[in-house]
Amino acid sequence: FNLSVSNSVSVSSLTEEARPGADITITGNYLNWVKSITFNQNKVVTNFVNQSFGQLVVTVPEDAQTGPLVIEYAGTDSSSFETADTLKVTLPMTTAMAPSPVKPGTNVTITGTDLDLVKKVIFANVSTPVETFVSQSATQLVVAVPMTARKGKVTLEAASGVQTTSAADLDMILPAITSLSPASLNLNTNLTITGTNLDLVSKVIFSGVAQPVTTFVSKTATQVVVKVPAGARKGKVTLEAASGVQTVSGSEISVNLPTITSFSPNPVDPGTNLTINGTRLDMVTSVAFQNAPAVTSFVSKSASQIVVRVPTGVLNGRVTLGISNPTDTVQSAATLEVTGAAPPPTIALPFFLDALSSNWN
Repeated sequence: FNLSVSNSVSVSSLTEEARPGADITITGNYLNWVKSITFNQNKVVTNFVNQSFGQLVVTVPEDAQTGPLVIEYAGTDSSSFETADTLKVTLPMTTAMAPSPVKPGTNVTITGTDLDLVKKVIFANVSTPVETFVSQSATQLVVAVPMTARKGKVTLEAASGVQTTSAADLDMILPAITSLSPASLNLNTNLTITGTNLDLVSKVIFSGVAQPVTTFVSKTATQVVVKVPAGARKGKVTLEAASGVQTVSGSEISVNLPTITSFSPNPVDPGTNLTINGTRLDMVTSVAFQNAPAVTSFVSKSASQIVVRVPTGVLNGRVTLGISNPTDTVQSAATLEVTGAAPPPTIALPFFLDALSSNWN
């Protein structure tokens, strides 16, 4: 006669929760037949700490994740099955962060549980996780805050890639402005910004200037000295930290510009000298009349007066003063009258040329 005996591996219990690197115990029947145990995310273990008919002890891989186990065995009926129970793999957890707010570039202390399992710390607005720590233990993790970090939650990542996020936000210290000096100043002169945590400033933005200033005359935690760029106009000053977060001054600065108070003579003859009276005229680099290129050479120039020769062919109209660069101009309120008949308009293309040309017959 034929005698057929069919036995299979069974699991009656397994450890509910374990840390990566710790041992778990599986109890059941015919566990001596087990060839491999696969943890979640296909982490296969074939070497066991201890193995017998009723018990199997195995080490949890460092990068294992929470989930059921797949047990593969050989015997009278080789096969595999998934455990009904789930193994919970312990993850690092945050309970507190100090100080908060914290200054970027300084250390923050994260308190919690199983923090020795942390492989990466991820801050808000920082694309590259921090993988090097000042110190690390099971209950405390000290890490330098990246300069680009913003207020937000802090994420811890284990070797498995599984992340846990802090319940509270980590707040960030930002630059603060207490005063601007002088409040009224000329272009291309220095502005002194006084405040706190100004060493965090990476950009200074002036009203009327699209491009931020990123080069400073000097910079400390309490004072930033910056040259006022061409194009700057009256308005508030904005500071930007490396994180991109901006702080706006409570007060405004006034940018001094040239003013025209009068012309002499008016009307004026083309080809003669015109005296322009006003304030801060020593800042002027060019004088433009209607229907003529800008004049950049002056008979004389001082803070209160410019003498310039009027080109021929100019028309009645306002006079424009150029300052520093083409973006800085000031126009007179009054109209300059020009004596004599108005010159003919400038013609862009000739309608007849009295000259020989190619293919001429």
